[in-house]
Amino acid sequence: ETYKSEVSKKYTLCSRATISLLIDKGEETSIETKEYQGDISDPGNKFLDTYYCQQVFRNFWLGYDERCRHFAQKAFARIRGTYLYHIITFYYGLNLIDILKKKVNATRQKEVE
Repeated sequence: ETYKSEVSKKYTLCSRATISLLIDKGEETSIETKEYQGDISDPGNKFLDTYYCQQVFRNFWLGYDERCRHFAQKAFARIRGTYLYHIITFYYGLNLIDILKKKVNATRQKEVE
């Protein structure tokens, strides 16, 4: 209500939702206002780039490997050569390492049984 700029309001809500999810998965710190991505099919929608980056960040730290990979691949189709691209690439690489570790550990457990 106190924000005058709709652009800053969208980015603030997106960041706040990320922080809320990371603190307690949104149970106690959630807000009533939901984030709005805008027109998904619009190639000029710059907020969608930030939204995908936040989704990669959220899903990585919450342990959702497949969702992290999904949003990273969606972001790679849109984003090229920005700092968001480098952030997403970093978390995408960490996520792939985590997935590979889980597969190796699962294989080792099956061999022991």
